[in-house]
Amino acid sequence: MTRTRTQNFNVKFSESTYQVLGELGSQMEMPMSDVLRESLSILWFIVREYRDGSKLFIKRGDDVSELVLPYLERLKVVSTATDRDG
Repeated sequence: MTRTRTQNFNVKFSESTYQVLGELGSQMEMPMSDVLRESLSILWFIVREYRDGSKLFIKRGDDVSELVLPYLERLKVVSTATDRDG
């Protein structure tokens, strides 16, 4: 059996953030550490897609709207500046 190397990481959350993490864990029936791992995986996927020029959309019934996340907009600016410098 191959063992995956792991690292410990300590983080402090506000009470409200901790409650959200606990609620997500309950709804998803997984430990809070797994909720964090899944969240990071999803964010990593979104960042890679965004850097490749993809856009994110939310569809509710017939309504479709673009999901604009400010931190992704900053990545776009950094990526464009890096592309010009390279």
